[in-house]
Amino acid sequence: MSWPGIARFDSLPVDRGVAALVGEHPVAVFRLHDGEVRAIDHIDPFTGMPVLARGIVASVGRRVVVTSPLHKQRFDLRTGACLDDPAVRVRTWPVLVVDGNVIIVEDVTAGPDVNGTASSTFSSTVAATPGGPESAVDARATAVA
Repeated sequence: MSWPGIARFDSLPVDRGVAALVGEHPVAVFRLHDGEVRAIDHIDPFTGMPVLARGIVASVGRRVVVTSPLHKQRFDLRTGACLDDPAVRVRTWPVLVVDGNVIIVEDVTAGPDVNGTASSTFSSTVAATPGGPESAVDARATAVA
């Protein structure tokens, strides 16, 4: 299966979001101050509007969250859980950074690994992105949710 790189890592603003399409899914991608890249659904579940990439990144205790710019609900960027309504969550997306290309994985078969955490193994061929390497990148990796 093939997943295109959505951006170059160094082109992502720190502690800000960018919107991307993964297949037909709008996804909000965040590069955090520690270099970690996280992705969640871009659609605010309370309004149905594609706005979460424009939210404010902050921390609440040990959680890194994005606050919706519309009604200010906060979503944990690691779990997708809404801090303001435990019944609501957004989808989180596995993210890889391979040779400077940020890759969001669309379809992954997940199951528990030996440590009891959800994990997925996949391989992908990434097309070169503007400013990126001229040849395709072959990536084999394990994503841990």
